Amino acid sequence: MNSRPCATSRPARHLRDSAVAGVCLTIVVMTSGLCIAWLFPSGIALPARQALTRLGSGAALVAAGLACGATAAQEPPAPPRLIPSDDGSLVVDQRSKIAWARCVEGTEWNGKYCKGLPLLFDRAEALEAAKARSKAEGVAWRLPRANELRHLVNRRAIPPGVDTTLFPGAPGTWHWSSTSRIVTSSINAYNYGSAMRGSTGGTSSQMGFRQGWAVDMASGEASDVDKNSRLPVRLVRPWPDTAPAQAGLKGTE
Repeated sequence: MNSRPCATSRPARHLRDSAVAGVCLTIVVMTSGLCIAWLFPSGIALPARQALTRLGSGAALVAAGLACGATAAQEPPAPPRLIPSDDGSLVVDQRSKIAWARCVEGTEWNGKYCKGLPLLFDRAEALEAAKARSKAEGVAWRLPRANELRHLVNRRAIPPGVDTTLFPGAPGTWHWSSTSRIVTSSINAYNYGSAMRGSTGGTSSQMGFRQGWAVDMASGEASDVDKNSRLPVRLVRPWPDTAPAQAGLKGTE
């Protein structure tokens, strides 16, 4: 459709009188409908913002809003990344193709919540717990990597933390990961590992025994910690389960 530029000499009153009968020329944007131009019966086409500024009429503004809203196309919401399994005992990450134990070790899903008390493990015990569960269930359970654990923490929430609908009773504390690293920088007196040892400074020569990494499930922060620290464990497995249980015995990255 051809349109001609607005004649600046045409009185604004004419624009107001004919606004309700006008048509919104719309470009559909996936997230919202944007009215980019307003076409009047007389053939005048104005940019929407300029037209609404000139119209100055409440009725015209309502008409413009209705016309633009009627043509808006809404993008369908993206499917959730994390969903419960059919039996409710797992939380499936559809993007990463892994499934989380809905309950930390020491507790068990009873159909409504995690029953029992969380067990605390040092790092060696945490690795052994993953091996033992893999052997008992024939499923490749393992300790999660630090980044996998961090993805469970919603840092935009107030307060940040794990979704307790998906993970009821989740401890908002540090959890063991399978990530191993020897830090060669100076000790940060304020991080978890240093605080656990009471360290206030030092060099890499004093840090060789710091082999385990943990994630704070209340903030998503990851830190290297003393491997003798006793922390909760939430295991993870492949989804769908196509790998042999021995894959869960590798333990670390």
